[in-house]
Amino acid sequence: DALYGVEDAGYVPKPRAEAFATVFGADRLDPAQAAMFEDDPRTLQVPHGLGMRTVHVAPEAAPAPHVEHHTSDLPGCLSHLV
Repeated sequence: DALYGVEDAGYVPKPRAEAFATVFGADRLDPAQAAMFEDDPRTLQVPHGLGMRTVHVAPEAAPAPHVEHHTSDLPGCLSHLV
């Protein structure tokens, strides 16, 4: 239920793996229980490799092995999760 920014990762930007490791380590989070929503499908490679669910958010889908889901309607997508 938490949202994190680059400041929480010691200003190490996504998609660098150490940014995710810092945040997951600080809160003892399991990447397999997390999701990454991103408009640039390239940025989803590292989170997917860590076991996170990946969602590409853009008007058009960009299929790739590391993109598990696509939506052009983020609010609509999120409303199905709660």
